[in-house]
Amino acid sequence: MLVSFDALKATGLVQPGTIVRYIARLALPGRPSDDDVARFVDAAGAAFPQAGWDIRKRDAVSPQFTRNLERFSQLLT
Repeated sequence: MLVSFDALKATGLVQPGTIVRYIARLALPGRPSDDDVARFVDAAGAAFPQAGWDIRKRDAVSPQFTRNLERFSQLLT
């Protein structure tokens, strides 16, 4: 379920013990290359080593999709 921060706060559902997952999507300016994206990810990881982020680059947005694509490719070969 996707809701705004204000709507989520208004529900009163977020309390100690509640499992909440926040997702942020970033768009780098211009037309960044894969190398630019990799450098950004490396810099973010180095700047905030204890953040606990799960960073996914545009070439691996969803682990499930990547697994399914690999399986499909194996099936076709």
